[in-house]
Amino acid sequence: MLPPEGVSDRCVDCLVEATGGETGELALRGGSPGELAAVRQAAGLSRPAGATAQIALSGPVAAVLNNRLLVVAILLVAGPIGLPALWLSPRFSRVTKAVCTIGFFLATVVLPLAGAWYAFEILLRPLADAIEQANPR
Repeated sequence: MLPPEGVSDRCVDCLVEATGGETGELALRGGSPGELAAVRQAAGLSRPAGATAQIALSGPVAAVLNNRLLVVAILLVAGPIGLPALWLSPRFSRVTKAVCTIGFFLATVVLPLAGAWYAFEILLRPLADAIEQANPR
């Protein structure tokens, strides 16, 4: 196999080590970043600089995700299970998505743990102390 343009001969023996099909990773031993880009392009795994992965949705799913009110309704009805709809929706900024995700994390993980601690300390601790005082050892 001939090396692609811009790739030195020392990289020929390890030109492409593709695994996992289209999303495979490339391994270069001793190659420069420019060589890595050339190898990725030769393997058909390159994308333009700054490009992000997009999920193409069509039909009713796209209509729902493009409607802010419906996405908020999904979040209110389904709770954290609705977070993927929020993240797939192009109508919300990344900051909004991150704030909502953190809010749901706090509401579903931190708040219940704090509530359980509060219930133990305020409600059950006096009961446990009373039982201990009633039954001295």
